[in-house]
Amino acid sequence: MKLNIGTDGKKLEGYINVDVIPEFADVCANMVALPFADGCIAEINTSHTMEHLTKEEAGRFVKEAYRVLEIGGKLGVAVPSILEMAQGLLDHPGEEEDWIQRIYGRQLDQHDFHKWGWTPWSLRSLMEEEGFTTTELKTLVGLRPTPTLLYRGTKDGNRNRS
Repeated sequence: MKLNIGTDGKKLEGYINVDVIPEFADVCANMVALPFADGCIAEINTSHTMEHLTKEEAGRFVKEAYRVLEIGGKLGVAVPSILEMAQGLLDHPGEEEDWIQRIYGRQLDQHDFHKWGWTPWSLRSLMEEEGFTTTELKTLVGLRPTPTLLYRGTKDGNRNRS
């Protein structure tokens, strides 16, 4: 099984689409409490969702991802790059509101607030502290309006997480 967590209204074929908004989901659930058995998921992808969690909640999600992934399972995470967004704010006078919305979310509804900012170091550190082996970490600029960090890792099973 493969999970797409936080669909933003776009269900992915071949995935179980998990979201807190029922009409966007195959399974309506919060990403910090996944309703799946231990070790039953081959792949998890989540794009532009972890910034909507507090730092503590993000840690709970990563623990949940580790729990439900099988040994060798893959985790893919995309989050806004707080460093690139801060630089964008400095480099684009006259576009402050646009860059501030990228940093804090558009705040159009309760799900559209950014609660934490991620750097390459903080993202890698969180993942590796929870037992993931990093296979890729890069910054993507220009593919989306928001500069993005892309993390890919695997559960190698060598760490006993509680």
